[in-house]
Amino acid sequence: ALCESVVLEFVASCYHELPQWWNQVLHGDYAGMGVLCATISQDNSRHCFTGIGKVLAPTMDYDPVRTAAGCGAIEDARGRYLCSSSAAWAIAYVTGDAEKTSTVCAESVVGYDETCPVDTREEKMESRGKPIQGDTLNGERRKE
Repeated sequence: ALCESVVLEFVASCYHELPQWWNQVLHGDYAGMGVLCATISQDNSRHCFTGIGKVLAPTMDYDPVRTAAGCGAIEDARGRYLCSSSAAWAIAYVTGDAEKTSTVCAESVVGYDETCPVDTREEKMESRGKPIQGDTLNGERRKE
């Protein structure tokens, strides 16, 4: 595996950044990226799938429908969910538009029994860039 030779504390980051590279060499083949992420161990595949979402949102100019289609191309249900969650968070953060976030989640998380863990309440959008109590990123609590 590509990231196993990296110092242990950077392995998660390595897997999270792989989709940035793959986006260039695979020319936006998000289904293919999903297949590659799915071959990685469960713990590290999570970082890989969220990396796809992180790359996808700006690549699609933060357009929720195009972003949702990219995440929706991932066959693995957990992968679609993690990609959508990450992309939705990026869109919410950059645009401050909660409606766009819900579009990404609704369009591409079909077949998974969770909803995107992004809290898009107005007060959270107004304080972009500041850690907020209870704010979530990909299902994990941000450090207070």
